[in-house]
Amino acid sequence: MKVIRLAVLAILFQIVRTFTIFREYVKFPFHSLFAIRNGEHSRYNQKESPKFNFENNPSEVLDTSLTEEERLQKIIARAGLASRRGAESLILDGRVTVNGNIVTELGVKVRPNKDVILVDGKKVTVPDSENTYWIALNKPKAVLTTMEDDKGRDTILDLVPKARELRLLPIGRMERDATGIIIMTNEIGWIHPLTHPSFQHIRRYEVVVSGIPTEESLNILRNGVKLVDDDRPCSPSKVKVMDVDSRAGLALIDIEIEECKPSQVQRMLQAVEHEVISIKRTQFGPIQLKGLRKAQWRELSKDEVDKLKLSCTKQDAPMKVGITGEERSKRGSSRKRQPRRPGAGYAARQPLVNKQDP
Repeated sequence: MKVIRLAVLAILFQIVRTFTIFREYVKFPFHSLFAIRNGEHSRYNQKESPKFNFENNPSEVLDTSLTEEERLQKIIARAGLASRRGAESLILDGRVTVNGNIVTELGVKVRPNKDVILVDGKKVTVPDSENTYWIALNKPKAVLTTMEDDKGRDTILDLVPKARELRLLPIGRMERDATGIIIMTNEIGWIHPLTHPSFQHIRRYEVVVSGIPTEESLNILRNGVKLVDDDRPCSPSKVKVMDVDSRAGLALIDIEIEECKPSQVQRMLQAVEHEVISIKRTQFGPIQLKGLRKAQWRELSKDEVDKLKLSCTKQDAPMKVGITGEERSKRGSSRKRQPRRPGAGYAARQPLVNKQDP
């Protein structure tokens, strides 16, 4: 009997202890159990959980930048047409209209979701973070980097669901027989700076060539080889031999370039008399191919998107908004182009569903 009594007392003690701990939870809605468990509630963490802020006051979490007034030059910069300073130059030159009225003064505030803003007659569209997507795709062989093909061949848009609906565009091009990473986005204002040679974005390739390159050939590539039908030699590149198959007479070469001439890598190797057997792009700017199988894609994280945009601050690129550099110089605009800044937020929206995810 004594053993039974001790067992009953131990059970009662455990029940009371469990109830004491659990009563802290029942004070809150059931879904907040997850917030407490993860240490997100203010009782356990001095900062309130974003989940509670969102439920009680959505305006504290959602991006309300599209419903508020903003300075005109900031909106133009967010659209990716120019840097903040470049947008100021556009306004001062009288090239910007708001609701049909030419604006030549700085500091004018407008509502991007209601006012019609034109730069050189072209409508300015501000990207909404909830509808902005950045995709990294491992392009397989025999797939075209184009929107449509008259011959009905496969394009990269066939590999990403809703790519046409979301108006995803490839950043740059790849040859049909090339494989590897290619970035796609519908934030089209960033396509120009991410492809313009003046920004010197890194492009890294693994290339299988016939023949074993000599050190002399490698040095020619490193110092800037002159291509056929091109008066200007290529910029210096990083080249190293990764592996050699002496029996088959093949070599695997790692090449890193900062230019984007048509079929540049193939033409570089042809200039030193090496035929390209296969070519794979393993890196574009700060984004690498690692972890992506052929024909697989993934969304870039906000941090990766910010790094891509920040990579556009290395060099100044000419501003292309309906006017040539010669015409701009005639107008007397002497303001220096400033580095482009990252655009609007990227993470405040539902992720794109990847059918290939388990």
